[in-house]
Amino acid sequence: MLAPMTQFTMTAEALPAMPLIGVTGRVDRGGPSLPNVVGDALMEMFFTDFPSKIRAAGGQPILLSIHSDPRRIVEHLDALVLSGGSDVDPRRYGRTPGPNSSMIDPARDEFEFALVDAAWEIGLPILGVCRGHQVVNVARGGTLIADLPTDAGEAHSFFGYPRSYRPQQVALESGSVPHSLFGNSIHVNSLHHQAVDTPGSGLRIVGRALDGVAEAIQAADRPVVGVQWHPEFFVEIDPLFSWLVDAATSRRTDSSHQTDHHRMEDNNVTYA
Repeated sequence: MLAPMTQFTMTAEALPAMPLIGVTGRVDRGGPSLPNVVGDALMEMFFTDFPSKIRAAGGQPILLSIHSDPRRIVEHLDALVLSGGSDVDPRRYGRTPGPNSSMIDPARDEFEFALVDAAWEIGLPILGVCRGHQVVNVARGGTLIADLPTDAGEAHSFFGYPRSYRPQQVALESGSVPHSLFGNSIHVNSLHHQAVDTPGSGLRIVGRALDGVAEAIQAADRPVVGVQWHPEFFVEIDPLFSWLVDAATSRRTDSSHQTDHHRMEDNNVTYA
């Protein structure tokens, strides 16, 4: 019989010096790799590329359970990464799911939209990746192209290649965060069938593929960046992770941020 979970308390003095970076995951069935008795059990899953790259860039990754309280959890973080995955429910931006809608997960949408709202309110640095980039946009009232081949006539899904393959050239807006990291353009991987259409409130498109599809967004007045590509899949430590850790460190060390909000009294966080 399992013992009941006990509450832990972590004081600011006990926390690591590295900034705390929350990372969202996904919920799926265990599948055939597990014993039959638990093969159909729901699991929360995280690609290890995110925590490993965050740690290598100088951050402390925190894997966020979908059962966490979004507003409570962001108070303990120095930055947030919204990872990739299934489609955002089209009903959240005024459309209906179509035949190409992929594995819509309303519970994940609810959790991540609440995370964005709470993080935005307090100016928490955010990096949105692929689906996460789209979540940031829709959470701020923006819209998506629901299916690029159907709605725009262009395919951006290079699933038959290694995930680090970079077929897509993205032109970056001068003065933007991505431009400061990569210069005028960057070649990236491309593993999506949706894209940002109309940018949400407080956001602007700062990167486009050569066919005009939006590939990067950022906020006008806070450290929030979204990219349609997957920087976690590149072999090297992508500068986006260094940017996020730097932004998180600045927030952590800011005198206005030195409160007891780093006192951790939540069972729904996991150190990677």
